[in-house]
Amino acid sequence: MHSQAMLNKVSLQTVDYIVLVVVLIIPLGIGVYFAIKDAKRLTRDVYLLGGRRMAMVPVLMSLFVTFQSAISLIGMPTETYIYGPLFVGIYIGSGISCFIAAFSVTPLFYPLRITSIYEYIDMRYKSKTVRLISTLLGMIQMFFYLAVVLLAPGLALEAAAGIPFWLSVVIVGGTGTIYTMAGGIKSVVWTDTFQTFFFFLGIFAVIIKSTIAVGGVEKSWHMAEAGGRTNFDKFTFDLRIRHTWYGVVICGFVTGMVGVFNQSTSQRISSLKSHKHARNLMILNGILSIFYGFCCILVGWCMYSYFFYIRCDPFKAGILRNPNQMTPFFVIHSMQDLSGFAGIYMSSLFSGALSTLSSGINALAANTVEDILEKPMKSVSEKTATTITKIAVSLYGTAVVIVAFLAKNLKGQVTQMSVSIFGTFGSSVLGVFLLGCTIPWVNKYGAISGAVISLAFNLWLAVGNKLHGRKPPILEFGPIDMCYNKTTLAPYLNDSTSTHTTRRKSIDSLPETFSPYDISYEWYSIFGLLVCYIVGVIVSRLTRHIFPNKTEPKLIIPCLRETWGLHSRKIAISDNDNLFIERRVSETKITF
Repeated sequence: MHSQAMLNKVSLQTVDYIVLVVVLIIPLGIGVYFAIKDAKRLTRDVYLLGGRRMAMVPVLMSLFVTFQSAISLIGMPTETYIYGPLFVGIYIGSGISCFIAAFSVTPLFYPLRITSIYEYIDMRYKSKTVRLISTLLGMIQMFFYLAVVLLAPGLALEAAAGIPFWLSVVIVGGTGTIYTMAGGIKSVVWTDTFQTFFFFLGIFAVIIKSTIAVGGVEKSWHMAEAGGRTNFDKFTFDLRIRHTWYGVVICGFVTGMVGVFNQSTSQRISSLKSHKHARNLMILNGILSIFYGFCCILVGWCMYSYFFYIRCDPFKAGILRNPNQMTPFFVIHSMQDLSGFAGIYMSSLFSGALSTLSSGINALAANTVEDILEKPMKSVSEKTATTITKIAVSLYGTAVVIVAFLAKNLKGQVTQMSVSIFGTFGSSVLGVFLLGCTIPWVNKYGAISGAVISLAFNLWLAVGNKLHGRKPPILEFGPIDMCYNKTTLAPYLNDSTSTHTTRRKSIDSLPETFSPYDISYEWYSIFGLLVCYIVGVIVSRLTRHIFPNKTEPKLIIPCLRETWGLHSRKIAISDNDNLFIERRVSETKITF
Protein backbone atom coordinates (compact mmCIF):
# COMPACT_ATOMS: atom_id res chain seq x y z
CA MET A 1 0.00 0.00 0.00
CA HIS A 2 2.66 2.48 1.02
CA SER A 3 5.17 1.00 -1.37
CA GLN A 4 2.92 1.50 -4.39
CA ALA A 5 3.32 5.23 -3.92
CA MET A 6 7.08 4.97 -3.76
CA LEU A 7 7.62 5.23 -7.51
CA ASN A 8 4.92 7.80 -8.08
CA LYS A 9 6.21 11.27 -8.78
CA VAL A 10 6.17 13.18 -5.52
CA SER A 11 5.44 16.86 -5.16
CA LEU A 12 4.53 19.40 -2.56
CA GLN A 13 0.89 20.31 -2.07
CA THR A 14 -0.64 23.78 -2.28
CA VAL A 15 -0.52 24.25 1.50
CA ASP A 16 3.18 23.32 1.49
CA TYR A 17 3.93 26.04 -1.04
CA ILE A 18 1.99 28.56 1.05
CA VAL A 19 4.18 27.72 4.04
CA LEU A 20 7.30 28.15 1.91
CA VAL A 21 6.16 31.55 0.64
CA VAL A 22 5.46 32.76 4.18
CA VAL A 23 8.90 31.65 5.34
CA LEU A 24 10.48 33.62 2.47
CA ILE A 25 8.37 36.76 2.84
CA ILE A 26 8.92 37.29 6.57
CA PRO A 27 12.75 37.68 6.29
CA LEU A 28 12.24 40.28 3.58
CA GLY A 29 9.86 42.15 5.88
CA ILE A 30 12.39 42.03 8.72
CA GLY A 31 15.10 43.39 6.42
CA VAL A 32 12.90 46.28 5.27
CA TYR A 33 11.91 47.06 8.88
CA PHE A 34 15.51 47.45 10.09
CA ALA A 35 16.51 49.33 6.93
CA ILE A 36 13.85 51.95 7.73
CA LYS A 37 14.42 51.89 11.51
CA ASP A 38 18.19 52.48 11.33
CA ALA A 39 18.23 54.69 8.23
CA LYS A 40 19.04 57.92 10.09
CA ARG A 41 21.83 56.51 12.29
CA LEU A 42 23.28 53.87 9.99
CA THR A 43 27.02 53.36 10.35
CA ARG A 44 29.29 50.38 9.76
CA ASP A 45 29.20 49.69 13.49
CA VAL A 46 25.40 49.53 13.43
CA TYR A 47 25.21 47.71 10.08
CA LEU A 48 27.82 45.04 10.92
CA LEU A 49 27.60 44.80 14.74
CA GLY A 50 24.15 46.13 15.64
CA GLY A 51 25.75 48.98 17.61
CA ARG A 52 27.27 46.37 19.97
CA ARG A 53 24.03 46.38 21.98
CA MET A 54 22.25 43.25 20.82
CA ALA A 55 20.45 40.79 23.11
CA MET A 56 21.98 37.37 23.74
CA VAL A 57 19.07 35.02 22.90
CA PRO A 58 18.53 36.14 19.27
CA VAL A 59 22.30 36.26 18.72
CA LEU A 60 22.52 32.70 20.10
CA MET A 61 19.86 31.50 17.64
CA SER A 62 21.68 33.28 14.82
CA LEU A 63 25.07 31.79 15.70
CA PHE A 64 23.54 28.32 15.96
CA VAL A 65 21.78 28.28 12.57
CA THR A 66 24.73 29.97 10.86
CA PHE A 67 26.75 26.74 11.13
CA GLN A 68 23.81 24.27 11.17
CA SER A 69 22.59 24.85 7.66
CA ALA A 70 20.56 22.88 5.14
CA ILE A 71 23.73 20.81 4.70
CA SER A 72 23.22 19.15 8.07
CA LEU A 73 19.44 18.82 7.67
CA ILE A 74 19.95 16.93 4.40
CA GLY A 75 23.33 15.35 5.00
CA MET A 76 23.24 14.13 8.60
CA PRO A 77 20.23 11.76 8.26
CA THR A 78 21.63 10.44 4.97
CA GLU A 79 25.05 10.00 6.57
CA THR A 80 23.42 7.84 9.26
CA TYR A 81 21.44 5.92 6.64
CA ILE A 82 24.46 5.04 4.49
CA TYR A 83 27.44 4.94 6.87
CA GLY A 84 26.08 4.80 10.41
CA PRO A 85 25.66 7.23 13.32
CA LEU A 86 29.26 8.15 14.18
CA PHE A 87 29.10 11.53 12.43
CA VAL A 88 27.34 12.78 15.56
CA GLY A 89 30.82 12.85 17.13
CA ILE A 90 31.47 15.95 15.01
CA TYR A 91 28.81 17.76 17.03
CA ILE A 92 30.16 16.49 20.34
CA GLY A 93 33.64 17.74 19.45
CA SER A 94 32.22 21.04 18.21
CA GLY A 95 30.28 21.46 21.46
CA ILE A 96 33.46 20.89 23.48
CA SER A 97 35.23 23.56 21.42
CA CYS A 98 32.47 26.03 22.28
CA PHE A 99 32.82 25.32 26.01
CA ILE A 100 36.59 25.85 25.89
CA ALA A 101 36.26 28.98 23.74
CA ALA A 102 33.83 30.48 26.26
CA PHE A 103 36.63 30.74 28.84
CA SER A 104 39.58 31.38 26.54
CA VAL A 105 38.66 33.03 23.23
CA THR A 106 35.80 35.31 24.32
CA PRO A 107 37.83 37.01 27.11
CA LEU A 108 40.58 37.53 24.53
CA PHE A 109 38.50 39.01 21.71
CA TYR A 110 35.64 40.83 23.42
CA PRO A 111 37.77 43.57 25.09
CA LEU A 112 39.60 44.30 21.82
CA ARG A 113 36.42 45.78 20.29
CA ILE A 114 37.32 44.72 16.76
CA THR A 115 34.96 44.58 13.77
CA SER A 116 36.91 42.09 11.68
CA ILE A 117 38.48 39.10 13.40
CA TYR A 118 41.54 39.54 11.17
CA GLU A 119 42.29 42.86 12.87
CA TYR A 120 43.66 40.67 15.64
CA ILE A 121 46.17 39.11 13.21
CA ASP A 122 47.47 42.58 12.32
CA MET A 123 47.68 43.59 15.99
CA ARG A 124 49.45 40.39 16.99
CA TYR A 125 51.96 39.88 14.16
CA LYS A 126 52.38 43.55 13.10
CA SER A 127 52.15 42.32 9.51
CA LYS A 128 49.74 43.28 6.75
CA THR A 129 50.93 40.24 4.78
CA VAL A 130 49.90 37.73 7.47
CA ARG A 131 46.59 39.53 7.85
CA LEU A 132 45.95 39.46 4.09
CA ILE A 133 46.84 35.77 3.73
CA SER A 134 44.63 34.81 6.69
CA THR A 135 41.77 36.98 5.43
CA LEU A 136 41.88 35.51 1.92
CA LEU A 137 42.01 31.92 3.18
CA GLY A 138 39.13 32.58 5.58
CA MET A 139 37.07 34.23 2.84
CA ILE A 140 37.73 31.39 0.39
CA GLN A 141 36.62 28.88 3.02
CA MET A 142 33.41 30.81 3.70
CA PHE A 143 32.65 31.47 0.03
CA PHE A 144 32.84 27.85 -1.11
CA TYR A 145 31.01 26.69 2.00
CA LEU A 146 28.15 29.04 1.08
CA ALA A 147 28.09 27.58 -2.44
CA VAL A 148 27.62 24.08 -0.98
CA VAL A 149 24.92 25.49 1.32
CA LEU A 150 22.93 26.66 -1.74
CA LEU A 151 23.79 23.54 -3.70
CA ALA A 152 22.44 21.09 -1.11
CA PRO A 153 18.73 21.99 -0.99
CA GLY A 154 18.68 22.82 -4.70
CA LEU A 155 19.88 19.37 -5.77
CA ALA A 156 17.76 17.55 -3.24
CA LEU A 157 14.50 19.36 -3.92
CA GLU A 158 14.93 19.10 -7.69
CA ALA A 159 14.94 15.30 -7.62
CA ALA A 160 12.78 14.64 -4.58
CA ALA A 161 10.04 17.27 -4.97
CA GLY A 162 10.20 18.37 -8.60
CA ILE A 163 11.32 21.93 -7.73
CA PRO A 164 13.76 23.09 -10.45
CA PHE A 165 17.36 23.47 -9.23
CA TRP A 166 17.75 26.96 -10.65
CA LEU A 167 14.55 28.11 -8.95
CA SER A 168 15.66 26.95 -5.48
CA VAL A 169 19.10 28.53 -5.84
CA VAL A 170 17.81 31.84 -7.20
CA ILE A 171 15.02 32.16 -4.62
CA VAL A 172 17.20 31.33 -1.61
CA GLY A 173 20.20 33.30 -2.89
CA GLY A 174 18.14 36.31 -3.92
CA THR A 175 16.05 36.44 -0.74
CA GLY A 176 19.07 36.10 1.55
CA THR A 177 21.02 38.75 -0.33
CA ILE A 178 18.17 41.27 -0.36
CA TYR A 179 17.30 41.19 3.34
CA THR A 180 20.95 41.09 4.40
CA MET A 181 21.80 44.07 2.20
CA ALA A 182 18.78 46.00 3.46
CA GLY A 183 18.96 45.49 7.22
CA GLY A 184 22.51 44.34 8.00
CA ILE A 185 23.36 42.20 11.02
CA LYS A 186 20.09 43.04 12.82
CA SER A 187 17.95 41.62 10.04
CA VAL A 188 20.24 38.57 9.86
CA VAL A 189 20.02 37.90 13.60
CA TRP A 190 16.26 38.36 13.96
CA THR A 191 15.53 36.40 10.77
CA ASP A 192 17.74 33.58 12.05
CA THR A 193 15.76 33.60 15.30
CA PHE A 194 12.52 33.21 13.37
CA GLN A 195 14.03 30.48 11.18
CA THR A 196 15.30 28.47 14.16
CA PHE A 197 11.67 27.81 15.06
CA PHE A 198 11.07 26.14 11.67
CA PHE A 199 14.38 24.34 11.98
CA PHE A 200 13.30 22.35 15.01
CA LEU A 201 9.60 22.22 14.15
CA GLY A 202 10.41 20.41 10.89
CA ILE A 203 12.75 17.95 12.60
CA PHE A 204 10.33 17.05 15.41
CA ALA A 205 7.38 16.72 13.00
CA VAL A 206 9.28 14.20 10.86
CA ILE A 207 10.52 12.17 13.84
CA ILE A 208 7.07 11.91 15.42
CA LYS A 209 5.14 11.18 12.21
CA SER A 210 7.53 8.55 10.82
CA THR A 211 7.83 6.83 14.21
CA ILE A 212 4.04 6.51 14.44
CA ALA A 213 3.92 5.21 10.84
CA VAL A 214 6.18 2.20 11.62
CA GLY A 215 4.42 1.26 14.86
CA GLY A 216 6.15 3.22 17.61
CA VAL A 217 9.53 4.07 19.09
CA GLU A 218 10.46 0.50 20.05
CA LYS A 219 9.83 -0.93 16.57
CA SER A 220 11.64 1.96 14.91
CA TRP A 221 14.67 1.42 17.14
CA HIS A 222 14.77 -2.34 16.57
CA MET A 223 14.68 -1.93 12.79
CA ALA A 224 17.46 0.66 12.85
CA GLU A 225 19.47 -1.55 15.21
CA ALA A 226 19.05 -4.62 13.00
CA GLY A 227 20.25 -2.59 10.03
CA GLY A 228 23.46 -1.54 11.79
CA ARG A 229 22.43 2.11 12.01
CA THR A 230 22.87 2.27 15.78
CA ASN A 231 26.41 0.86 15.92
CA PHE A 232 28.71 3.28 17.78
CA ASP A 233 31.46 0.70 18.40
CA LYS A 234 34.39 2.01 16.35
CA PHE A 235 37.29 2.80 18.65
CA THR A 236 40.39 2.68 16.45
CA PHE A 237 43.11 5.05 15.26
CA ASP A 238 43.22 3.55 11.75
CA LEU A 239 43.24 6.69 9.59
CA ARG A 240 41.72 4.86 6.60
CA ILE A 241 38.38 4.12 8.25
CA ARG A 242 35.92 6.81 7.23
CA HIS A 243 34.56 7.46 10.72
CA THR A 244 35.93 6.42 14.12
CA TRP A 245 35.09 7.86 17.51
CA TYR A 246 38.56 9.37 17.93
CA GLY A 247 38.54 10.82 14.44
CA VAL A 248 35.09 12.41 14.46
CA VAL A 249 35.34 13.90 17.96
CA ILE A 250 38.80 15.38 17.39
CA CYS A 251 37.78 16.53 13.90
CA GLY A 252 34.64 18.07 15.40
CA PHE A 253 36.72 19.90 17.98
CA VAL A 254 39.11 21.34 15.37
CA THR A 255 36.27 22.19 12.99
CA GLY A 256 34.43 23.81 15.89
CA MET A 257 37.50 25.92 16.67
CA VAL A 258 37.63 26.94 13.00
CA GLY A 259 34.07 28.16 13.50
CA VAL A 260 35.06 30.01 16.69
CA PHE A 261 37.86 31.86 14.89
CA ASN A 262 35.46 32.86 12.14
CA GLN A 263 34.21 36.27 11.08
CA SER A 264 30.54 35.35 11.61
CA THR A 265 31.24 34.20 15.18
CA SER A 266 33.45 37.21 15.91
CA GLN A 267 30.72 39.61 14.76
CA ARG A 268 28.21 37.99 17.08
CA ILE A 269 30.57 38.05 20.05
CA SER A 270 31.33 41.72 19.42
CA SER A 271 27.66 42.62 18.93
CA LEU A 272 26.68 41.69 22.50
CA LYS A 273 26.31 44.07 25.45
CA SER A 274 28.84 42.44 27.77
CA HIS A 275 31.56 39.83 28.07
CA LYS A 276 29.31 37.77 30.32
CA HIS A 277 26.77 37.52 27.51
CA ALA A 278 29.50 36.53 25.04
CA ARG A 279 30.70 33.76 27.36
CA ASN A 280 27.17 32.43 27.91
CA LEU A 281 26.58 32.62 24.14
CA MET A 282 29.37 30.13 23.47
CA ILE A 283 28.34 27.76 26.28
CA LEU A 284 24.71 27.62 25.17
CA ASN A 285 25.69 27.27 21.52
CA GLY A 286 27.76 24.21 22.44
CA ILE A 287 24.82 22.61 24.25
CA LEU A 288 22.41 23.42 21.42
CA SER A 289 24.77 22.03 18.77
CA ILE A 290 25.16 18.67 20.55
CA PHE A 291 21.39 18.40 21.01
CA TYR A 292 20.84 19.20 17.33
CA GLY A 293 23.38 16.56 16.23
CA PHE A 294 21.47 13.81 18.05
CA CYS A 295 18.18 15.08 16.57
CA CYS A 296 19.60 14.63 13.07
CA ILE A 297 20.76 11.12 13.97
CA LEU A 298 17.18 10.33 15.05
CA VAL A 299 15.90 11.48 11.66
CA GLY A 300 18.37 9.08 10.00
CA TRP A 301 17.16 6.17 12.13
CA CYS A 302 13.54 7.04 11.37
CA MET A 303 14.30 7.22 7.66
CA TYR A 304 15.87 3.75 7.62
CA SER A 305 13.09 2.16 9.69
CA TYR A 306 10.42 3.78 7.50
CA PHE A 307 11.86 2.45 4.23
CA PHE A 308 12.51 -0.92 5.86
CA TYR A 309 8.92 -1.02 7.10
CA ILE A 310 7.40 -0.40 3.65
CA ARG A 311 10.04 -2.77 2.18
CA CYS A 312 11.18 -0.43 -0.54
CA ASP A 313 14.60 1.15 -0.24
CA PRO A 314 14.58 3.91 -2.91
CA PHE A 315 18.35 4.11 -3.17
CA LYS A 316 18.95 0.39 -3.58
CA ALA A 317 16.07 0.16 -6.07
CA GLY A 318 17.57 2.93 -8.19
CA ILE A 319 14.67 5.31 -7.64
CA LEU A 320 17.15 7.88 -6.34
CA ARG A 321 20.64 8.32 -7.79
CA ASN A 322 22.19 10.87 -5.45
CA PRO A 323 22.50 10.32 -1.68
CA ASN A 324 21.62 13.97 -1.03
CA GLN A 325 18.10 13.30 -2.34
CA MET A 326 17.24 10.79 0.40
CA THR A 327 16.06 13.05 3.22
CA PRO A 328 13.62 15.31 1.31
CA PHE A 329 12.29 12.25 -0.58
CA PHE A 330 11.67 10.51 2.74
CA VAL A 331 10.01 13.56 4.27
CA ILE A 332 7.57 14.13 1.42
CA HIS A 333 6.53 10.46 1.35
CA SER A 334 6.19 10.01 5.09
CA MET A 335 4.26 13.30 5.50
CA GLN A 336 2.11 13.16 2.37
CA ASP A 337 -1.13 12.51 4.27
CA LEU A 338 -0.61 15.60 6.50
CA SER A 339 -1.11 18.75 4.44
CA GLY A 340 1.43 21.45 5.21
CA PHE A 341 3.84 19.34 7.27
CA ALA A 342 6.11 18.51 4.34
CA GLY A 343 6.14 22.24 3.62
CA ILE A 344 7.27 22.89 7.20
CA TYR A 345 10.28 20.62 6.76
CA MET A 346 11.09 22.05 3.35
CA SER A 347 10.84 25.47 4.99
CA SER A 348 13.48 24.35 7.47
CA LEU A 349 15.76 23.52 4.50
CA PHE A 350 15.21 26.97 3.03
CA SER A 351 15.59 28.56 6.46
CA GLY A 352 18.86 26.75 7.07
CA ALA A 353 20.23 27.83 3.70
CA LEU A 354 19.01 31.42 4.16
CA SER A 355 20.48 31.79 7.64
CA THR A 356 23.93 30.55 6.63
CA LEU A 357 23.96 32.51 3.38
CA SER A 358 22.94 35.79 5.04
CA SER A 359 25.49 35.43 7.84
CA GLY A 360 28.19 34.40 5.37
CA ILE A 361 27.80 37.23 2.87
CA ASN A 362 27.52 39.72 5.74
CA ALA A 363 30.84 38.39 7.08
CA LEU A 364 32.46 38.50 3.62
CA ALA A 365 31.37 42.11 3.20
CA ALA A 366 32.82 42.96 6.62
CA ASN A 367 36.15 41.37 5.67
CA THR A 368 36.16 43.28 2.38
CA VAL A 369 35.69 46.75 3.85
CA GLU A 370 37.66 46.19 7.07
CA ASP A 371 40.57 44.10 5.74
CA ILE A 372 40.89 44.20 1.95
CA LEU A 373 39.83 47.87 1.55
CA GLU A 374 41.10 49.06 4.93
CA LYS A 375 43.17 52.01 3.62
CA PRO A 376 40.66 53.35 1.04
CA MET A 377 37.88 53.22 3.66
CA LYS A 378 39.77 55.67 5.90
CA SER A 379 39.38 58.47 3.38
CA VAL A 380 35.61 58.14 2.80
CA SER A 381 32.66 59.15 4.94
CA GLU A 382 30.86 56.67 7.16
CA LYS A 383 27.79 56.87 4.94
CA THR A 384 29.80 56.05 1.84
CA ALA A 385 31.60 53.21 3.62
CA THR A 386 28.26 51.70 4.66
CA THR A 387 26.97 51.97 1.09
CA ILE A 388 30.09 50.18 -0.18
CA THR A 389 29.47 47.46 2.41
CA LYS A 390 25.93 46.98 1.09
CA ILE A 391 27.22 46.75 -2.47
CA ALA A 392 29.73 44.11 -1.33
CA VAL A 393 26.88 42.08 0.20
CA SER A 394 24.97 42.09 -3.08
CA LEU A 395 28.05 41.15 -5.12
CA TYR A 396 28.96 38.24 -2.86
CA GLY A 397 25.36 37.00 -2.85
CA THR A 398 25.30 37.02 -6.66
CA ALA A 399 28.71 35.32 -6.90
CA VAL A 400 27.67 32.53 -4.52
CA VAL A 401 24.57 31.83 -6.63
CA ILE A 402 26.72 31.59 -9.78
CA VAL A 403 29.22 29.21 -8.16
CA ALA A 404 26.36 27.03 -6.87
CA PHE A 405 25.15 26.69 -10.47
CA LEU A 406 28.63 25.74 -11.64
CA ALA A 407 28.95 23.17 -8.84
CA LYS A 408 25.70 21.41 -9.69
CA ASN A 409 27.42 18.27 -11.00
CA LEU A 410 29.55 17.67 -7.90
CA LYS A 411 29.08 14.18 -6.45
CA GLY A 412 29.27 12.96 -2.87
CA GLN A 413 27.90 13.75 0.55
CA VAL A 414 27.32 17.45 1.27
CA THR A 415 28.40 16.86 4.87
CA GLN A 416 31.77 15.57 3.66
CA MET A 417 32.11 18.53 1.28
CA SER A 418 31.54 21.06 4.06
CA VAL A 419 33.89 19.38 6.57
CA SER A 420 36.57 19.05 3.85
CA ILE A 421 36.31 22.76 3.02
CA PHE A 422 36.63 23.71 6.68
CA GLY A 423 39.51 21.28 7.13
CA THR A 424 41.47 22.24 4.01
CA PHE A 425 41.29 26.04 4.29
CA GLY A 426 40.08 26.67 7.82
CA SER A 427 42.72 24.67 9.69
CA SER A 428 45.51 26.83 8.24
CA VAL A 429 43.81 30.01 9.43
CA LEU A 430 43.06 28.42 12.80
CA GLY A 431 46.75 27.55 13.14
CA VAL A 432 47.75 31.19 12.60
CA PHE A 433 45.29 32.35 15.28
CA LEU A 434 46.28 29.70 17.81
CA LEU A 435 49.99 30.31 17.28
CA GLY A 436 49.41 33.99 17.96
CA CYS A 437 47.21 33.73 21.02
CA THR A 438 49.02 30.89 22.80
CA ILE A 439 52.77 31.46 22.20
CA PRO A 440 54.06 35.04 22.60
CA TRP A 441 57.39 34.51 20.79
CA VAL A 442 55.90 33.21 17.52
CA ASN A 443 56.55 35.77 14.77
CA LYS A 444 55.12 36.60 11.37
CA TYR A 445 57.58 34.39 9.51
CA GLY A 446 56.51 31.37 11.51
CA ALA A 447 52.84 32.21 10.91
CA ILE A 448 53.26 32.64 7.14
CA SER A 449 55.37 29.47 6.80
CA GLY A 450 52.90 27.44 8.85
CA ALA A 451 49.85 28.65 6.92
CA VAL A 452 51.35 28.09 3.45
CA ILE A 453 52.80 24.64 4.17
CA SER A 454 49.63 23.55 5.97
CA LEU A 455 47.44 24.61 3.03
CA ALA A 456 49.70 22.83 0.52
CA PHE A 457 49.69 19.67 2.64
CA ASN A 458 45.90 19.63 2.96
CA LEU A 459 45.32 20.29 -0.74
CA TRP A 460 47.67 17.41 -1.58
CA LEU A 461 45.69 15.05 0.67
CA ALA A 462 42.26 16.24 -0.50
CA VAL A 463 43.00 16.17 -4.24
CA GLY A 464 44.90 12.87 -3.95
CA ASN A 465 42.01 11.28 -2.11
CA LYS A 466 39.55 12.45 -4.73
CA LEU A 467 41.66 11.07 -7.59
CA HIS A 468 43.23 7.94 -6.11
CA GLY A 469 41.54 7.28 -2.77
CA ARG A 470 39.75 4.11 -1.77
CA LYS A 471 35.95 4.25 -1.82
CA PRO A 472 34.55 3.98 1.71
CA PRO A 473 32.36 0.93 2.44
CA ILE A 474 28.66 1.45 3.04
CA LEU A 475 26.08 -0.36 5.14
CA GLU A 476 23.64 -2.84 3.61
CA PHE A 477 20.42 -1.25 2.44
CA GLY A 478 16.90 -2.38 3.21
CA PRO A 479 14.65 -4.71 1.18
CA ILE A 480 13.13 -3.79 -2.18
CA ASP A 481 10.67 -6.66 -2.66
CA MET A 482 7.69 -4.27 -2.45
CA CYS A 483 9.08 -1.82 -5.04
CA TYR A 484 7.69 -1.80 -8.55
CA ASN A 485 10.03 -1.96 -11.56
CA LYS A 486 13.15 -2.97 -9.69
CA THR A 487 15.87 -1.27 -11.68
CA THR A 488 19.61 -1.76 -11.61
CA LEU A 489 21.38 -0.51 -8.54
CA ALA A 490 22.14 3.19 -8.45
CA PRO A 491 25.52 4.36 -9.81
CA TYR A 492 26.55 5.53 -6.32
CA LEU A 493 26.08 1.98 -5.05
CA ASN A 494 28.10 0.58 -7.94
CA ASP A 495 30.92 3.05 -7.27
CA SER A 496 31.28 1.79 -3.73
CA THR A 497 30.54 -1.92 -4.21
CA SER A 498 28.11 -4.05 -6.13
CA THR A 499 26.87 -6.65 -3.69
CA HIS A 500 26.25 -7.13 0.01
CA THR A 501 29.03 -9.73 0.07
CA THR A 502 31.72 -7.42 -1.24
CA ARG A 503 30.50 -4.62 0.99
CA ARG A 504 30.78 -6.76 4.07
CA LYS A 505 34.26 -7.89 3.02
CA SER A 506 35.41 -4.29 2.50
CA ILE A 507 34.19 -3.39 5.98
CA ASP A 508 36.08 -6.21 7.65
CA SER A 509 39.36 -5.90 5.69
CA LEU A 510 41.60 -3.03 4.62
CA PRO A 511 44.46 -2.96 2.09
CA GLU A 512 47.74 -4.25 3.47
CA THR A 513 49.71 -1.30 2.09
CA PHE A 514 49.10 2.15 3.54
CA SER A 515 48.42 4.99 1.12
CA PRO A 516 48.08 8.62 2.29
CA TYR A 517 45.30 9.03 -0.27
CA ASP A 518 43.16 6.57 1.70
CA ILE A 519 43.20 8.79 4.80
CA SER A 520 39.67 9.75 5.82
CA TYR A 521 38.59 13.34 5.21
CA GLU A 522 37.89 13.72 8.94
CA TRP A 523 41.65 13.94 9.61
CA TYR A 524 42.36 16.81 7.17
CA SER A 525 41.56 19.55 9.67
CA ILE A 526 43.57 17.81 12.39
CA PHE A 527 46.67 17.36 10.22
CA GLY A 528 46.37 20.86 8.78
CA LEU A 529 46.34 22.40 12.25
CA LEU A 530 49.26 20.27 13.48
CA VAL A 531 51.39 21.07 10.43
CA CYS A 532 50.71 24.81 10.73
CA TYR A 533 51.40 24.84 14.46
CA ILE A 534 54.59 22.75 14.35
CA VAL A 535 56.07 24.60 11.35
CA GLY A 536 55.15 27.95 12.87
CA VAL A 537 56.86 27.14 16.15
CA ILE A 538 60.02 25.81 14.49
CA VAL A 539 60.43 28.73 12.05
CA SER A 540 59.73 31.30 14.77
CA ARG A 541 62.25 29.67 17.07
CA LEU A 542 64.93 29.63 14.36
CA THR A 543 64.34 33.29 13.48
CA ARG A 544 63.71 34.67 16.98
CA HIS A 545 67.09 36.46 17.21
CA ILE A 546 66.96 37.83 13.66
CA PHE A 547 63.32 38.93 13.84
CA PRO A 548 62.39 39.48 17.49
CA ASN A 549 58.69 39.74 18.26
CA LYS A 550 57.07 42.16 20.69
CA THR A 551 53.81 40.86 22.05
CA GLU A 552 51.27 42.79 24.07
CA PRO A 553 49.87 40.69 26.94
CA LYS A 554 46.29 41.55 25.93
CA LEU A 555 46.82 39.56 22.70
CA ILE A 556 47.51 36.30 24.54
CA ILE A 557 44.69 34.13 25.95
CA PRO A 558 44.19 35.40 29.54
CA CYS A 559 44.70 32.04 31.25
CA LEU A 560 48.13 31.69 29.57
CA ARG A 561 49.49 35.14 30.41
CA GLU A 562 50.75 34.21 33.84
CA THR A 563 52.23 31.00 32.39
CA TRP A 564 54.42 33.08 30.09
CA GLY A 565 55.21 35.61 32.82
CA LEU A 566 53.30 38.41 31.14
CA HIS A 567 52.29 41.26 33.44
CA SER A 568 49.13 42.80 32.15
CA ARG A 569 46.44 45.02 33.47
CA LYS A 570 43.27 43.20 34.30
CA ILE A 571 40.07 44.66 32.98
CA ALA A 572 36.54 44.18 34.17
CA ILE A 573 33.73 44.69 31.73
CA SER A 574 30.52 46.11 33.08
CA ASP A 575 27.36 44.21 32.23
CA ASN A 576 25.60 47.52 31.72
CA ASP A 577 28.04 49.24 29.40
CA ASN A 578 31.27 48.77 27.49
CA LEU A 579 33.57 50.68 29.82
CA PHE A 580 36.89 49.05 30.63
CA ILE A 581 37.98 49.42 34.28
CA GLU A 582 41.72 49.24 34.87
CA ARG A 583 42.75 47.12 37.86
CA ARG A 584 46.53 47.20 37.40
CA VAL A 585 48.66 50.19 36.69
CA SER A 586 50.72 49.18 33.69
CA GLU A 587 50.71 46.89 30.72
CA THR A 588 54.08 45.60 29.60
CA LYS A 589 55.34 44.57 26.21
CA ILE A 590 57.79 41.69 26.40
CA THR A 591 60.29 40.85 23.70
CA PHE A 592 61.06 37.19 23.04
